[in-house]
Amino acid sequence: MTSLNNQYSSRKFSPTKSHNPCPICDDIKGKCRIASDNQDFVLCMTHPSDVSLADWKYLGETNGSYFAGKYVRKCPESEVDRQERRDRNLKLRIAQQKAKRDGLAKLPDAVQRDRLYQSYLQKLDLDNLDRDDLVSRGLSELDIKLLGAKSTNSGYILPIKNPDGKILGFQIRLRNADSGRYRWHKPFGISAQQQNGELPLAFHGDIQVDRQRVVLVEGTGVKPYLASKLRGCVAIGASGGQFVASKETLQSYFDAIGAKPDVTRLEYAIDAGDVGNPSVMRRHEKNLDFLAELDFTVDVLWWGQFAKTDDDIDELSNDATIQLLTVEQFFQIANYQPKPKFSPFQWLKDKLFPKKTAKGFTNKSQVKRSPQSPVSQFEYESGKRLETWRDSLLTHKHVLDASATGTGKSYDAGRLRPDLFDGVERIIYISNDSRNVTTSTLQDWAILPARHNGLTHKSGKLRRAKSGESLDTQANCSRTGAIAALRDKAISDTKIICETCPLLNACRGSSGDGFGFKHKRAIAFNSKILRSHPMSLPSPTEFDYSKTLLVWEEVSESLTTMRQISVSREDVDRAIAVISRSSLDHKQQIIDVLNKLHGLLADKSYHGLDFHGIKSTIPEIIDTTLLADLLKPDLSILDTVDEVADSEFENVKGKDKRELARVNSLLKQSTTLNSYEIEKKIDREVLKQWLVEFLNILSGAIAHGDLHIQYERLTVSLLDERLRDIAHKSVANLYLDATIDVTDLKMRLDAPVHRIKQAGELVMPPIFQVHNLGRLGLQRREEKMAKVEAIIAHLVNLDPTTRVIDFKKFAKSQDGFWFRDSRG
Repeated sequence: MTSLNNQYSSRKFSPTKSHNPCPICDDIKGKCRIASDNQDFVLCMTHPSDVSLADWKYLGETNGSYFAGKYVRKCPESEVDRQERRDRNLKLRIAQQKAKRDGLAKLPDAVQRDRLYQSYLQKLDLDNLDRDDLVSRGLSELDIKLLGAKSTNSGYILPIKNPDGKILGFQIRLRNADSGRYRWHKPFGISAQQQNGELPLAFHGDIQVDRQRVVLVEGTGVKPYLASKLRGCVAIGASGGQFVASKETLQSYFDAIGAKPDVTRLEYAIDAGDVGNPSVMRRHEKNLDFLAELDFTVDVLWWGQFAKTDDDIDELSNDATIQLLTVEQFFQIANYQPKPKFSPFQWLKDKLFPKKTAKGFTNKSQVKRSPQSPVSQFEYESGKRLETWRDSLLTHKHVLDASATGTGKSYDAGRLRPDLFDGVERIIYISNDSRNVTTSTLQDWAILPARHNGLTHKSGKLRRAKSGESLDTQANCSRTGAIAALRDKAISDTKIICETCPLLNACRGSSGDGFGFKHKRAIAFNSKILRSHPMSLPSPTEFDYSKTLLVWEEVSESLTTMRQISVSREDVDRAIAVISRSSLDHKQQIIDVLNKLHGLLADKSYHGLDFHGIKSTIPEIIDTTLLADLLKPDLSILDTVDEVADSEFENVKGKDKRELARVNSLLKQSTTLNSYEIEKKIDREVLKQWLVEFLNILSGAIAHGDLHIQYERLTVSLLDERLRDIAHKSVANLYLDATIDVTDLKMRLDAPVHRIKQAGELVMPPIFQVHNLGRLGLQRREEKMAKVEAIIAHLVNLDPTTRVIDFKKFAKSQDGFWFRDSRG
């Protein structure tokens, strides 16, 4: 796998700058690139086609998304030639700038735009689907009317107004989008840019209410509107939060409302999860630097929005506690180091007076390294994650990103697309809770459906419904219970359940109550980006993974290589009954072993019996060759469907043939078992498949297996290579987990793993320990539970935003449970 843009990466080419301009076009803004190790090789973005320079040889255009011309120097450039080239490029830039100014001058001004856009809006309405979306975001009917929302074919638009109430443009919120929901809407083909070349800013609020505060917010629609209501002051919103891209416009808004540095404080809102995204933090730094240059005092609004799952400002309740932070306090909380503000000649100072680099205690060139390091490791800088993933997956089949929790691994995983990689046609994001992802960049990914008897919302998440619960999503497979019953018998081949289903053909071509599983999976596989539970992944024998990149979330939980069979006394009795009626020569030896096991299941010790404890009681080695054939399940008993033979139809015609078809249909209906009847038949007549594996583990014939008895049940643990095989069949794998031991992952995969990690350390929150409560495990006395309740009440009283995570058995709130919500 080769990435087309990898050969032009920043590690190999340096962007052009004021002290290192492009020798082809004199660009100093970083569009063009010069080879780091060869100043005579240039990629010129201004001239992708041959510009016919005498001293340069044109090598053609680059490949991939970086579009530039490749040039290599043929001979040193003379001073005369250099001056001629610079004069020529200067004239070209002047002409281009004049053409741009002329084009902007032809754009309609604010008054003309408002007149055109008002008449445009009068022709549109707001449909119920878009109205429901706005209501779900906390807007009333009056709010929706004031915002002026209207529906289009692909979504709804919200007018962007200036302080005078003039409509300057629109942004559209798309109903369906693979990457980003908001786009510039351009009726009549009018550019979103204003006559000053800047994008419009959204203005909300009453100028007369409070001129002493202005809140600045990312976005131009609902968010600044609700921010204005929440903060009780004027709000200004910028698309993508790019206030630095509309400097003149922002200053004109300040002038229009009478905002002055000596009387007005600016409140700057941070979106949830921004502190974990270096590129977004860099944008905030630029905005805050610009506001500081205007001499305004800036307060950063903070309500603990560390993660993407926290609320944005438009999602906060009216009684939410919001702190006002200085810019320095905000950067400290975000663990962000602002870039130093260089003087114009800082580069020259650095060259004349370079800082000494630490040499350490050894000469690195003399350090001997093992040719086969057991664990390859690499650290990358913040903001370089996607590029690092791309480059690492270029040369490694298995890549583990062990960056600390909260650094945005899942968020960046949602930004991956197949076109970032050569040879990748599909990306599947694998998670144990794929239905309920909270990461915004993953929510638009198609979900690969799993069989279910219906889904319901519980504790804010979509879950499989239990008997008697109301359904929010109807069942997609009427035989889900029968398939589960067969798997409970440790039988993985469940095809007969599906093949004998009377709804099979309907399931393949459409969807309805109790069918459509196959149809919806086929639709899902039309998508290039998918979310899936690991157990919903298709078998490598049924699906070609050779062009699929797999992204494993919390791989310590999502990639399991073990299956377990639970065996009760009843299962042992059934095995004894089957073997006693057989003609095996050594059946008494097997029955004796089973009777010993039956006695061991009565063990009630706290930790139970491990393999060695069981082996010491049952030392016999049993030949299981013939036993395997005896215990092999006969699943044909589940095919009860009877029908008229095809040959019978050959001898009849017309009315008789139609009557025979009617009889055949009735016969098939009367002999087809429903799902509940199949479950009962499996429970009564199909033997659980555990005995052969149990005996082979005891004898050592199965090396990768274990036995354990606890709570009157035997657990047989066996190697399950299904997910490992899927990982090996895929084109590459990206594993996301901050806590897994890379050695453990190597053992699971039986393959080398390349470990990478974001450089730097996260600032840890203060941790307070409450003494004298013990471990607070699953066994608690009432007085200890009372202490816990008192402590929680005290902490909530100190800070109402306090949240509590506990074992599911004890949790009384919806804050979360251990092992489900406590990671990251």
